[in-house]
Formats: sequence, C-alpha cells, structure tokens
Amino acid sequence: MTTGVMFQVDAHDVIHDLTKVEFALSQFGMSKFLSTNLGPWLQHRATERFMDEGDAASGKWLPLTGATQEIRENMGYPRAHPINKRTGELENYVTGSQWAVTPTPTGAMLTYPGGGQRRQGTIRQKVRAAQVGYGKTPPRPVLAVDETDMIFLMTRMRFHFEDPIGMSMSLGRA
Repeated sequence: MTTGVMFQVDAHDVIHDLTKVEFALSQFGMSKFLSTNLGPWLQHRATERFMDEGDAASGKWLPLTGATQEIRENMGYPRAHPINKRTGELENYVTGSQWAVTPTPTGAMLTYPGGGQRRQGTIRQKVRAAQVGYGKTPPRPVLAVDETDMIFLMTRMRFHFEDPIGMSMSLGRA
C-alpha cells in the first residue's frame, strides 16, 4: 500500500502574486516607489541632519574653530552655530531641492538632491567641502545613509511588493 500527498494549487493566485511583483519591479512601479518613499525620506533625514548638526549616518559635525567663529562673527553671522550654515545656500540646496526619478532599462534611478540638475559653481564646491573637507576645513557630511535608512528602505519595499502602486504607504511630498 502506498500513501501519497496531493497538493492542489490555484494558479490564479500564483499568477496574481507574480503579476504584482512584476509590476512592482517595473519602471513605473520602481519610479513610483522612489518618488513617494525614498525621495521624501532622504529629504527628511537631511533636514534633521542640519537641525542636529550631524547624525548617526554622517557623524556629529565637528565644532567650528575659533578662527572660523571669529570670521563668522565679523561677517554678522552667529559665532558658533548653526554649523554648515552661513548664507543658507547649502542647506537650502540639500533640504529644499526636489529629487528626480529617471526610468532605466532595469527599473528606475533616484537623484537627490537637486532634482537631477547638475551641481554647478559655488554650490558644488560647498557640497564637496561639506562631504570630504577642504584645506583645513574638516568634513561635515550633509548627505549620508546608514542602517536606519536601509531598514526604512527594506520595510517600505516590502509594502511596495504587497501594494505596488504604493498609495497606502507613501509619505507624499510636503
């Protein structure tokens, strides 16, 4: 006597789930995900980074030197704080810029900050100086990601596969 187990699979459910995954990974699906989830998240994190003068992703920004504080004071700016903000140009660029999502052959790509515009002139120099330092100026990164960002991304991605349009889980733009 032989015993066996028979499984019946409703192909409709499997096909439905695979269709959702295929759509979630499509150019449109990934563009929607990046636009409604990752762009707003990165902007939010950058805004907090400026308010807190650094974070776990960028590291706490080093204090300004006495000479820099004196220069700031002589120019009419607050002496020691806020760091990475004198004219507001750098902060406005990083926290006030929109992001750009571009479809690619394999999905989509997000550019942040600047909405896909190439950084030019003074702002490009300011971003570079903040990220890697310049001369005697130490790095005080304004753009950074860490484990917190990866956890957010992976969690949101999970919801994206369940609801590929992403409407119920999107942060939306402020």
